[in-house]
Amino acid sequence: VKVNVDLHDVQLQHENSRRSGGIDVSIAAEGSGMVQTKTFKIDIPDDQFASFREKGMDAVDSIDAGKPQSLRVVVQDRTTGTAGSVRVPLAH
Repeated sequence: VKVNVDLHDVQLQHENSRRSGGIDVSIAAEGSGMVQTKTFKIDIPDDQFASFREKGMDAVDSIDAGKPQSLRVVVQDRTTGTAGSVRVPLAH
């Protein structure tokens, strides 16, 4: 599963010409009880930050859950606890 995370609402610390922080990405196969959570560290040099803000950051993970009807993806800012989610229906 590849998730593109919009960094506008992720709180990043600015230190030593870098932006850093972290997010947790949880993927749940609805109906199966399977949930996979992975922490992604964010460390972006200042000269690349504008591009990341514009395009977002890709987070890639996998879940082995058979053939679920849909996936629920939750992204949580590790600094503030703010979270957002999306339900993705799957075609079989």
